[in-house]
Amino acid sequence: MKHDHDALVERLMAFIGNPDARRDPYPFYREIRENEPVIQTPDGLWWVMNYEGCLSLTRDKRWSHENPEKTQEARCPMGLARSMVSRMILFRDAPHHTRLRNLLGKIFVMPAAEKKRELFREHIDTVLADAARKPVVEFREEVARLIPIHMICDVLGLPQERYADLVRWAQSYASMLDVGITPEMETAADRQFEEFVEYIEPTIAERRARPRQDLISEWVQANERGELGDDEIASFALFTFTGGQTTTTITMTNGLFTLLSHPEQWRRLVADPHGLKKSAADEILRFESAGRALVPRWATEDIELCGRTVRKGEMVIGVESSANRDPAIFEDPDTFDIGRSPNRHLAFGSGVHICPGQFVARVEIQEVMAAIAEHYPHTEIVERGQWIPDWILRGLDELRIDLGKTESLAA
Repeated sequence: MKHDHDALVERLMAFIGNPDARRDPYPFYREIRENEPVIQTPDGLWWVMNYEGCLSLTRDKRWSHENPEKTQEARCPMGLARSMVSRMILFRDAPHHTRLRNLLGKIFVMPAAEKKRELFREHIDTVLADAARKPVVEFREEVARLIPIHMICDVLGLPQERYADLVRWAQSYASMLDVGITPEMETAADRQFEEFVEYIEPTIAERRARPRQDLISEWVQANERGELGDDEIASFALFTFTGGQTTTTITMTNGLFTLLSHPEQWRRLVADPHGLKKSAADEILRFESAGRALVPRWATEDIELCGRTVRKGEMVIGVESSANRDPAIFEDPDTFDIGRSPNRHLAFGSGVHICPGQFVARVEIQEVMAAIAEHYPHTEIVERGQWIPDWILRGLDELRIDLGKTESLAA
């Protein structure tokens, strides 16, 4: 049966603009993949829903991360928030991307992440033991938020006394990645970014005088060598903090909810937590990842993409959460299978722009899920929150659980 192109475009526009349409996006993903996986909306944007197209966006160097026409800047003067975000690694091509990625340090490579696995376990056990003393735990904020924040603050060298402010500033950064930024959103983000810069300036000054073994010290030294601008240190710190905890927090929350919502898979993990933790983490990342879409790309020339021609300068957004359910790559893609192998999901992207924190995030997710399955096998959902209305991120705003005390670390 021939599909109605105009009706499909109309539904896509509703999906983009209406949070209610995104609460369960997967049936719509399936429909659009089957009918028109690369589709253009009336505003000129291209949307890519299949794995082949999304992989092209991450691998083909003809796709640029930098807007060639600077259309947003032309509409109005660039404020602090957009200025900081636009110069980050997400939106830069070589050589700036290469320069910034090299400055992330060696902590995020696989060997370094593996060396920290034992430290992560100890911290996770402590957080879970504290949480288990409560009759009901709000998992997102009381566990999944605390674990990555501790790690990323330690790596950066940021003090954690202003925990709530750090979370708020990270949320402001994430808001600047939305597809529909309003003037009000930008004004609010400018205020938040100004607060963050004021907060971090004393730490930067202290590292100039007394360097430590942390990333801020490395960036200060890079600044003194002329490899990093004065204002890039604060930008880079907020980018790294946001990337190091926001998506990991959401993925952990999504992951535990998904596991407990599939009792047979939860029982599998409980029976063999350390044998299945790696494949379970990757299946969580594929099945219910925190990221909905890849950052935008622009065509540097006319490019053929899955039978459609994207013209030079046109903007393309790949929906990775749809690509991760593509039956052309994943057998029975709507089934949650913690033993799935191979699992070539795109939750971290791919190519030269693949998420630099992927190995640390994997270790954290693996160890959290394994620790709960091993020590709290009777964990149950008490109350599930709502899916957040965000376009870029997909996650629950709350997940209240009972860890089941009888076999807990706190016993």
